[in-house]
Amino acid sequence: MVATTFLDGLLLDIRANLATIVIVDTFAIWLIHKIYTSDKTAKANLFFSAFSLVFLVWVNGGFVFAFSTDLKFAEFIGKVILADVIWSFIFLYFFLSHFPTERGRSAKGDFLVLVSGSLLSLLVIFTDEIVKGSRFTQWGVDPVYAEQGRLIYYIYIATLIGSSLFQMLREYPRLNAVQKRKAQLLFFGLTIFLSANLVFNVYLPISSGSIKYWQFGNYSAVILIFLAAFAIATRQLLEVKVVATEVLTLAIWVTLVIRLLGSSSSFDVFVNVGVLVILIPFGILLVKSVKTEVEQRQELQKLTQKLRELDVRKDEFVSVAAHELRAPMTAIKGYISMILDGDVGEIPEKAKDFLGEAITANDRLIRMVNNMLDISRIEENRLVFEMGLMDLSEVVTTAYREYKVQAEQKGLDFRLHIEEGAKAMVNVDKDRIYEVTSNFISNAVKYTDKGTVVVSVLTPNPTTVRFEVVDTGPGISPEEQKKLFQKFYRTESNIGKKLGTGLGLYISKLLIERFGGRLGLSSEKGKGSMFWFELPLVLT
Repeated sequence: MVATTFLDGLLLDIRANLATIVIVDTFAIWLIHKIYTSDKTAKANLFFSAFSLVFLVWVNGGFVFAFSTDLKFAEFIGKVILADVIWSFIFLYFFLSHFPTERGRSAKGDFLVLVSGSLLSLLVIFTDEIVKGSRFTQWGVDPVYAEQGRLIYYIYIATLIGSSLFQMLREYPRLNAVQKRKAQLLFFGLTIFLSANLVFNVYLPISSGSIKYWQFGNYSAVILIFLAAFAIATRQLLEVKVVATEVLTLAIWVTLVIRLLGSSSSFDVFVNVGVLVILIPFGILLVKSVKTEVEQRQELQKLTQKLRELDVRKDEFVSVAAHELRAPMTAIKGYISMILDGDVGEIPEKAKDFLGEAITANDRLIRMVNNMLDISRIEENRLVFEMGLMDLSEVVTTAYREYKVQAEQKGLDFRLHIEEGAKAMVNVDKDRIYEVTSNFISNAVKYTDKGTVVVSVLTPNPTTVRFEVVDTGPGISPEEQKKLFQKFYRTESNIGKKLGTGLGLYISKLLIERFGGRLGLSSEKGKGSMFWFELPLVLT
């Protein structure tokens, strides 16, 4: 009883209702502006804006009617409101027919809706067939209906709603995933709006003979407007940060307007007007700055997406180019080998030297092409691995022996250290792990002019085996270390020349990670480097 009395008192409070009207109007106008200006050519946006504006006339007219002191004026306003409600549902009908696919419906059906709606509106405003008067009640003003006309009115509105919902349900299976999510959001808003109006603007007025609780039905449309706007808009349009800033700014302005309307003295009016004048431009600047920040971030996201697409295209080109290059280079190598073997007769020694250099250069090209193909296959999960158990120490020993002669020719102290009692059984592809160890050792020998190169196999803990190559070469700067394992990145020599192809270490990184391990380096410019990788031990 106390709750009901409190609720009734709140409904009768003109200030509370005026404050609500101001909030609803402000919020709805903001959404209308935001949606309409986002795409002025979209019919769904146009009909959404029309529905929302007509709805505002409905809500504001309801307020004027409820607190009117002149029955004749109230009767006229009541008729205008009922005509306005017709057009609210007509524009809602057109909005739903163009959302979310912009397909629309038959021109003949649309024409019929417009003609029938116009005729019924004229009947409501200029005759007493639906509203025949108004009367004062304890709570405010109630309309006096002509029951037969009222029934026709409700049937017309119900037909519009039913046709709209039927069309939505029929189109739903043909929508894509994004359109279905938008339709679901809109349907949720419609359910709230129609349920509230059915209870507070139809059932209760018929059963009690009073429209006492009209606010709950009318104000529920703001939920539909918000959800419809959110469904129309892209995520960029209703970006959370921008929305939060705009809503906060609007809330501050509306609060100040309400305080201004409720001012009890000239001093209060002066203070509230002054604060409002200061905060309006400040709020506009705040919203603009947030929008600028969001737009810049969105532009950056677009550029990032374009770069990703270009990167994919580049990888596709490299893969195709590498595949097409490998066959002719293999043929070149074969023909040069045949010439060197004397298949076309004796050739001068100097020519043999040149052809030997050509084979070496061709082999380097073939390795580079194979590397590019391997990168493409690994990144796309197309490379087939022949996994199996093997002793990493044996693979490292084989790779060490391959480079022993080259290291000795350079006068390097080239050593192999396998920790005593080290267990090194790992589950890997033998050829690929050999490729990684060979790459690490090759780089160390190639870029170390004097000093030592130590190759080691260690067991830092009971579940891990570690491979290391420590050299006394030129070292690598901290800036270069951050980029070293990236695709196509090459370090610079002491004379500024780029070293390597920028593929070997990147492939090594991909392979080690595929085998469940990790790799890295520690280096200091001028003091050598240590490259390493660790793999999980297979305990037997």
